[in-house]
Amino acid sequence: MAIAPGTYNLGPQNGKLLVKTGREGMGGKMGHDLTTEVTRWNATVNVGEDPSQCSLTASAEVGSMEVVSGEGGVKPLNEGDKAEIKKTIIDKILGNTTIDFNSTSVSGGGSNATVQGDLTIAGKTAPAQFQLQDLGGGRVKATGTVVQSNHGIKPFKAFMGALKVKDPVAIEIEATVPES
Repeated sequence: MAIAPGTYNLGPQNGKLLVKTGREGMGGKMGHDLTTEVTRWNATVNVGEDPSQCSLTASAEVGSMEVVSGEGGVKPLNEGDKAEIKKTIIDKILGNTTIDFNSTSVSGGGSNATVQGDLTIAGKTAPAQFQLQDLGGGRVKATGTVVQSNHGIKPFKAFMGALKVKDPVAIEIEATVPES
């Protein structure tokens, strides 16, 4: 990647961490595809001369997740719906914990890299992989898919299972790397 070697701290002060869920099932039309923003998170990125010398650690607070939008559904989400979804995430799905990532390898070069590592959600650790892209001007983007069941999480269901949240969840981080 074209980011200069050094150690960089990222978080909501210079980026956004979004979690995107989809819906399925016979009652899927009733629910919403959600975009949730994590408002308290941090990442430390160590950039070396070579991708193999790079590392990344990150932590995100589940209790800071805020629903920012819901696509589809029979009716638009209101503030009460958003608050209820947040309560469900904390009370019934993830708990009021942190989600942690520690890289085990970085590969690639140029403007793209792949980061592999251990992702811990709700106390269970499983491998995860994220694609990094240098957007230029100090902007970077990371994308990946997390499968909830790999972490022992049962995707949310409603209406006796007719409405389900899809097992794969999309993660997107976009940030501006601070000047060293």
